[in-house]
Amino acid sequence: MSGSNAKMLKVRSDRLKEMQEKVWSNVAKLRSSMGENIVVQKSNQDVAPATTFLPVVVKDGDDLIRHMGDRGIETRAYYGKMLWDYPSLADVHRNGNLEVSTRLKGNVIALPCHAMLSDTELSKICDALSDYKN
Repeated sequence: MSGSNAKMLKVRSDRLKEMQEKVWSNVAKLRSSMGENIVVQKSNQDVAPATTFLPVVVKDGDDLIRHMGDRGIETRAYYGKMLWDYPSLADVHRNGNLEVSTRLKGNVIALPCHAMLSDTELSKICDALSDYKN
C-alpha cells in the first residue's frame, strides 16, 4: 500500500470512528427521552444501530408515527410488508399464524438516529419523544 493510500485509509477510519461515536451519543440522548412505553429493540449484540434509524418497540406504531409526523419528524415502520402481504405469496403455506411477526410489524418503529443529525434536530426528536404519552 502506498503512503498516500495508507493516509487516506487512516483518515477514513478516523472519520468512521467519529461517526460511530456520534451515533452512540445520539442513541444515549434518545434513550434518555423515551418514556416507559418506548423500548429500544433488543439485539443479540451490543452494537450501534445502522447509521440511519434506531428501531424502538411501542404499543401502537401508527400512533407514534402520527405523533412524530405532527412535529415534522420522519419516522416509519421498521418492518414493511410481510411476505404474505404480497398477492403472489398470499397462498404460500405458513407454519402457524405468525402472530409475533404480525404484532412486531405494527409495533417496531424506526426513529431517525444518524451521525449527521444536528443538535437542534436531535433536541426536536427528544422533545417529541418526551411528549409522547401512549
